[in-house]
Amino acid sequence: MIKPIIFDIQRFCVHDGPGIRTTVFLKGCNLRCRWCHNPEGLVEYNQILYDESKCISCGDCVEVCKNGAQSLQNNIHTFNRDYCKQCFECAEKCAFEALKTCGKQYETQQLVEIVLKDKDFYGNDGGVTFSGGEALRYAEYIAEAMQLCRQNGITTAVDTCGFVPWSAFEATLPFVETYLYDIKLADCSLHKQWTGFENTLILSNLHKLDSNGANIYIRVPIIGGVNDNINQITKIGEIICNLKNVKRITLIPYNSLGKKKCQLLGYEYKMTDTAKVNKEKLFELRNALVDMGLNVDNTN
Repeated sequence: MIKPIIFDIQRFCVHDGPGIRTTVFLKGCNLRCRWCHNPEGLVEYNQILYDESKCISCGDCVEVCKNGAQSLQNNIHTFNRDYCKQCFECAEKCAFEALKTCGKQYETQQLVEIVLKDKDFYGNDGGVTFSGGEALRYAEYIAEAMQLCRQNGITTAVDTCGFVPWSAFEATLPFVETYLYDIKLADCSLHKQWTGFENTLILSNLHKLDSNGANIYIRVPIIGGVNDNINQITKIGEIICNLKNVKRITLIPYNSLGKKKCQLLGYEYKMTDTAKVNKEKLFELRNALVDMGLNVDNTN
Protein backbone atom coordinates (compact mmCIF):
# COMPACT_ATOMS: atom_id res chain seq x y z
CA MET A 1 0.00 0.00 0.00
CA ILE A 2 1.35 3.42 -0.97
CA LYS A 3 1.38 5.77 2.01
CA PRO A 4 0.62 9.28 0.70
CA ILE A 5 1.98 12.58 1.91
CA ILE A 6 -0.67 14.71 3.57
CA PHE A 7 -0.18 18.44 3.18
CA ASP A 8 -2.96 19.69 5.42
CA ILE A 9 -5.61 18.56 7.90
CA GLN A 10 -8.31 21.20 8.34
CA ARG A 11 -10.78 21.00 11.21
CA PHE A 12 -14.33 22.34 11.47
CA CYS A 13 -14.90 22.52 7.71
CA VAL A 14 -18.48 23.20 6.58
CA HIS A 15 -18.10 23.15 2.77
CA ASP A 16 -16.61 19.68 2.24
CA GLY A 17 -19.71 17.54 2.63
CA PRO A 18 -22.58 17.29 5.10
CA GLY A 19 -22.23 18.84 8.56
CA ILE A 20 -18.99 19.77 10.30
CA ARG A 21 -16.02 17.86 8.95
CA THR A 22 -12.30 17.29 9.20
CA THR A 23 -10.79 17.50 5.72
CA VAL A 24 -7.58 15.60 4.95
CA PHE A 25 -5.62 16.85 1.94
CA LEU A 26 -3.36 14.37 0.12
CA LYS A 27 -0.56 15.38 -2.25
CA GLY A 28 -0.64 14.32 -5.88
CA CYS A 29 -3.13 15.15 -8.63
CA ASN A 30 -3.66 13.84 -12.15
CA LEU A 31 -5.09 17.09 -13.57
CA ARG A 32 -3.39 20.43 -14.04
CA CYS A 33 -6.22 22.96 -13.74
CA ARG A 34 -4.89 26.44 -14.36
CA TRP A 35 -6.98 27.88 -11.52
CA CYS A 36 -5.93 25.28 -8.92
CA HIS A 37 -6.23 26.77 -5.43
CA ASN A 38 -4.23 23.94 -3.81
CA PRO A 39 -1.07 23.87 -5.96
CA GLU A 40 0.83 22.27 -3.08
CA GLY A 41 -1.31 19.21 -3.82
CA LEU A 42 -0.23 18.83 -7.44
CA VAL A 43 2.85 16.65 -6.91
CA GLU A 44 3.02 13.59 -4.67
CA TYR A 45 6.34 14.39 -2.98
CA ASN A 46 7.40 16.79 -0.22
CA GLN A 47 8.27 20.35 -1.16
CA ILE A 48 9.80 23.45 0.38
CA LEU A 49 7.51 26.43 0.96
CA TYR A 50 9.40 29.71 1.12
CA ASP A 51 7.73 32.82 2.55
CA GLU A 52 10.12 35.71 1.94
CA SER A 53 8.08 38.01 4.21
CA LYS A 54 9.01 35.87 7.24
CA CYS A 55 12.73 35.72 6.48
CA ILE A 56 15.03 37.80 8.74
CA SER A 57 18.20 36.89 6.81
CA CYS A 58 19.76 35.20 9.83
CA GLY A 59 21.79 32.84 7.66
CA ASP A 60 20.99 29.66 9.60
CA CYS A 61 19.71 27.95 6.45
CA VAL A 62 22.87 28.87 4.56
CA GLU A 63 24.99 27.06 7.13
CA VAL A 64 23.13 23.75 6.77
CA CYS A 65 22.52 23.79 3.00
CA LYS A 66 25.16 21.62 1.33
CA ASN A 67 24.01 22.31 -2.22
CA GLY A 68 24.22 26.11 -2.43
CA ALA A 69 20.46 26.60 -2.69
CA GLN A 70 20.51 29.06 0.22
CA SER A 71 22.73 32.12 0.03
CA LEU A 72 23.22 35.40 1.89
CA GLN A 73 24.81 38.45 0.27
CA ASN A 74 24.72 41.99 1.67
CA ASN A 75 22.34 40.69 4.34
CA ILE A 76 19.83 39.62 1.67
CA HIS A 77 18.73 35.99 1.61
CA THR A 78 18.15 34.15 -1.68
CA PHE A 79 16.63 30.71 -2.21
CA ASN A 80 17.66 29.17 -5.54
CA ARG A 81 15.35 26.22 -6.15
CA ASP A 82 17.45 25.00 -9.08
CA TYR A 83 20.11 23.88 -6.59
CA CYS A 84 17.72 22.45 -4.00
CA LYS A 85 17.94 18.68 -3.47
CA GLN A 86 14.93 18.54 -1.12
CA CYS A 87 16.85 17.43 1.96
CA PHE A 88 14.68 19.80 4.06
CA GLU A 89 17.47 20.57 6.52
CA CYS A 90 16.96 24.28 5.90
CA ALA A 91 13.28 24.02 6.88
CA GLU A 92 14.18 22.15 10.06
CA LYS A 93 16.67 24.89 10.92
CA CYS A 94 14.45 27.90 10.13
CA ALA A 95 13.10 29.19 13.46
CA PHE A 96 10.77 31.71 11.81
CA GLU A 97 9.12 29.25 9.37
CA ALA A 98 10.13 31.25 6.33
CA LEU A 99 11.18 27.84 5.01
CA LYS A 100 8.73 25.01 5.71
CA THR A 101 8.29 21.42 4.63
CA CYS A 102 4.99 20.90 2.87
CA GLY A 103 3.70 17.48 3.78
CA LYS A 104 3.86 14.64 6.29
CA GLN A 105 3.11 10.92 6.23
CA TYR A 106 0.80 9.16 8.66
CA GLU A 107 -0.09 5.57 9.30
CA THR A 108 -3.85 5.15 8.81
CA GLN A 109 -4.36 4.54 12.55
CA GLN A 110 -2.46 7.75 13.37
CA LEU A 111 -4.64 9.70 10.97
CA VAL A 112 -7.87 8.27 12.32
CA GLU A 113 -6.81 9.19 15.86
CA ILE A 114 -6.51 12.82 14.71
CA VAL A 115 -9.96 12.68 13.11
CA LEU A 116 -11.47 11.17 16.25
CA LYS A 117 -10.39 14.16 18.36
CA ASP A 118 -13.32 16.16 16.95
CA LYS A 119 -15.90 13.36 16.98
CA ASP A 120 -18.08 15.23 19.48
CA PHE A 121 -18.52 18.09 17.00
CA TYR A 122 -19.53 16.01 13.97
CA GLY A 123 -23.09 15.24 15.09
CA ASN A 124 -25.14 12.92 12.92
CA ASP A 125 -24.05 14.35 9.55
CA GLY A 126 -20.43 15.46 9.93
CA GLY A 127 -17.27 13.41 9.68
CA VAL A 128 -14.11 13.15 7.62
CA THR A 129 -13.53 14.13 3.99
CA PHE A 130 -10.50 13.01 1.99
CA SER A 131 -9.44 15.60 -0.57
CA GLY A 132 -6.32 16.72 -2.38
CA GLY A 133 -4.74 16.81 -4.77
CA GLU A 134 -6.63 13.71 -5.74
CA ALA A 135 -7.33 11.40 -2.80
CA LEU A 136 -8.36 8.47 -5.01
CA ARG A 137 -4.79 8.14 -6.26
CA TYR A 138 -4.33 6.38 -2.92
CA ALA A 139 -7.51 4.34 -2.91
CA GLU A 140 -6.13 1.48 -0.80
CA TYR A 141 -4.85 3.84 1.88
CA ILE A 142 -8.01 5.91 2.18
CA ALA A 143 -10.20 2.79 2.03
CA GLU A 144 -8.35 1.43 5.06
CA ALA A 145 -8.58 4.78 6.86
CA MET A 146 -12.27 5.14 6.07
CA GLN A 147 -13.01 1.62 7.24
CA LEU A 148 -11.41 2.51 10.59
CA CYS A 149 -13.42 5.74 10.69
CA ARG A 150 -16.66 3.90 10.03
CA GLN A 151 -15.83 1.39 12.78
CA ASN A 152 -15.53 4.38 15.13
CA GLY A 153 -18.84 5.92 14.06
CA ILE A 154 -17.36 8.58 11.76
CA THR A 155 -19.07 9.25 8.42
CA THR A 156 -16.87 9.49 5.34
CA ALA A 157 -16.66 11.50 2.13
CA VAL A 158 -14.23 11.77 -0.78
CA ASP A 159 -13.65 14.89 -2.86
CA THR A 160 -12.55 13.81 -6.35
CA CYS A 161 -12.00 15.14 -9.85
CA GLY A 162 -12.79 11.63 -11.12
CA PHE A 163 -9.66 11.36 -13.27
CA VAL A 164 -8.51 8.01 -11.89
CA PRO A 165 -8.99 4.38 -12.93
CA TRP A 166 -12.43 2.96 -12.10
CA SER A 167 -10.69 0.45 -9.83
CA ALA A 168 -10.03 3.33 -7.39
CA PHE A 169 -13.77 3.85 -7.02
CA GLU A 170 -14.39 0.12 -6.68
CA ALA A 171 -11.90 -0.03 -3.81
CA THR A 172 -13.57 2.79 -1.89
CA LEU A 173 -17.28 2.29 -2.64
CA PRO A 174 -17.92 0.11 0.43
CA PHE A 175 -16.56 2.80 2.77
CA VAL A 176 -17.66 6.13 1.24
CA GLU A 177 -20.97 7.69 2.21
CA THR A 178 -20.68 10.74 -0.05
CA TYR A 179 -18.64 11.48 -3.15
CA LEU A 180 -18.02 15.17 -3.86
CA TYR A 181 -17.53 15.01 -7.62
CA ASP A 182 -16.12 17.88 -9.67
CA ILE A 183 -17.43 18.68 -13.13
CA LYS A 184 -15.35 21.49 -14.54
CA LEU A 185 -16.37 21.51 -18.20
CA ALA A 186 -18.66 19.41 -20.36
CA ASP A 187 -16.77 20.05 -23.59
CA CYS A 188 -13.93 17.56 -24.07
CA SER A 189 -11.55 19.84 -25.97
CA LEU A 190 -12.07 22.77 -23.60
CA HIS A 191 -11.49 20.47 -20.66
CA LYS A 192 -8.13 19.48 -22.13
CA GLN A 193 -7.27 23.12 -22.83
CA TRP A 194 -7.87 24.23 -19.24
CA THR A 195 -6.95 21.13 -17.21
CA GLY A 196 -4.42 19.38 -19.44
CA PHE A 197 -6.60 16.31 -20.10
CA GLU A 198 -9.86 15.31 -21.75
CA ASN A 199 -12.86 14.51 -19.56
CA THR A 200 -13.89 11.17 -21.13
CA LEU A 201 -12.67 9.10 -18.19
CA ILE A 202 -14.15 11.56 -15.68
CA LEU A 203 -17.63 11.36 -17.17
CA SER A 204 -17.41 7.59 -17.62
CA ASN A 205 -16.54 7.16 -13.94
CA LEU A 206 -19.34 9.51 -12.93
CA HIS A 207 -21.95 7.44 -14.78
CA LYS A 208 -20.56 4.20 -13.32
CA LEU A 209 -20.61 5.70 -9.84
CA ASP A 210 -24.21 6.74 -10.33
CA SER A 211 -25.14 3.29 -11.62
CA ASN A 212 -23.67 1.80 -8.44
CA GLY A 213 -26.06 3.87 -6.34
CA ALA A 214 -23.41 6.10 -4.77
CA ASN A 215 -24.46 9.25 -2.94
CA ILE A 216 -23.12 12.07 -5.16
CA TYR A 217 -22.71 15.81 -4.63
CA ILE A 218 -21.68 17.62 -7.80
CA ARG A 219 -19.36 20.60 -7.43
CA VAL A 220 -18.75 22.98 -10.33
CA PRO A 221 -15.95 25.57 -10.05
CA ILE A 222 -17.10 28.69 -11.89
CA ILE A 223 -14.16 30.33 -13.64
CA GLY A 224 -14.50 33.59 -15.52
CA GLY A 225 -13.72 33.20 -19.21
CA VAL A 226 -13.83 29.40 -18.93
CA ASN A 227 -17.29 28.12 -17.97
CA ASP A 228 -19.16 31.19 -16.68
CA ASN A 229 -21.76 31.22 -19.43
CA ILE A 230 -25.19 29.73 -19.97
CA ASN A 231 -24.02 27.49 -22.81
CA GLN A 232 -21.38 25.75 -20.72
CA ILE A 233 -23.49 25.50 -17.57
CA THR A 234 -26.42 24.08 -19.54
CA LYS A 235 -24.19 21.36 -21.00
CA ILE A 236 -23.08 20.46 -17.48
CA GLY A 237 -26.74 20.44 -16.43
CA GLU A 238 -27.60 18.03 -19.21
CA ILE A 239 -24.97 15.60 -17.92
CA ILE A 240 -26.38 15.80 -14.40
CA CYS A 241 -29.98 15.38 -15.61
CA ASN A 242 -29.05 11.91 -16.86
CA LEU A 243 -27.90 10.82 -13.38
CA LYS A 244 -30.15 9.29 -10.71
CA ASN A 245 -28.21 9.72 -7.48
CA VAL A 246 -27.05 13.33 -7.46
CA LYS A 247 -28.27 14.81 -4.18
CA ARG A 248 -27.15 18.39 -4.68
CA ILE A 249 -25.09 20.71 -6.87
CA THR A 250 -22.81 23.45 -5.63
CA LEU A 251 -21.38 26.24 -7.77
CA ILE A 252 -18.00 27.29 -6.41
CA PRO A 253 -16.79 30.74 -7.56
CA TYR A 254 -13.14 31.12 -8.48
CA ASN A 255 -10.87 32.35 -5.73
CA SER A 256 -7.25 33.42 -5.90
CA LEU A 257 -5.99 31.39 -2.93
CA GLY A 258 -3.65 29.56 -5.26
CA LYS A 259 -1.76 32.72 -6.18
CA LYS A 260 0.00 33.12 -2.82
CA LYS A 261 0.62 29.38 -2.60
CA CYS A 262 2.25 29.39 -6.04
CA GLN A 263 4.59 32.13 -4.83
CA LEU A 264 5.56 30.01 -1.82
CA LEU A 265 6.27 27.05 -4.12
CA GLY A 266 8.10 29.03 -6.80
CA TYR A 267 5.39 28.26 -9.38
CA GLU A 268 4.05 30.55 -12.07
CA TYR A 269 0.41 31.47 -11.40
CA LYS A 270 -1.56 31.18 -14.64
CA MET A 271 -4.81 33.00 -13.88
CA THR A 272 -5.73 36.70 -13.74
CA ASP A 273 -8.47 38.71 -12.06
CA THR A 274 -10.67 38.12 -15.10
CA ALA A 275 -11.32 34.65 -13.65
CA LYS A 276 -13.37 36.18 -10.84
CA VAL A 277 -17.16 36.00 -11.15
CA ASN A 278 -19.65 38.28 -9.41
CA LYS A 279 -22.71 37.24 -7.41
CA GLU A 280 -25.11 38.28 -10.19
CA LYS A 281 -23.40 35.92 -12.63
CA LEU A 282 -23.53 33.08 -10.10
CA PHE A 283 -27.26 33.62 -9.60
CA GLU A 284 -27.79 33.58 -13.36
CA LEU A 285 -25.95 30.28 -13.73
CA ARG A 286 -27.66 28.77 -10.69
CA ASN A 287 -31.09 29.73 -11.99
CA ALA A 288 -30.32 28.12 -15.34
CA LEU A 289 -29.69 24.81 -13.56
CA VAL A 290 -32.75 25.22 -11.32
CA ASP A 291 -34.87 25.79 -14.43
CA MET A 292 -33.65 22.37 -15.60
CA GLY A 293 -35.16 20.84 -12.45
CA LEU A 294 -31.86 20.41 -10.59
CA ASN A 295 -31.25 20.88 -6.86
CA VAL A 296 -28.65 23.66 -6.60
CA ASP A 297 -27.32 25.22 -3.41
CA ASN A 298 -27.98 28.91 -2.90
CA THR A 299 -25.01 31.03 -3.93
CA ASN A 300 -23.29 33.00 -1.17
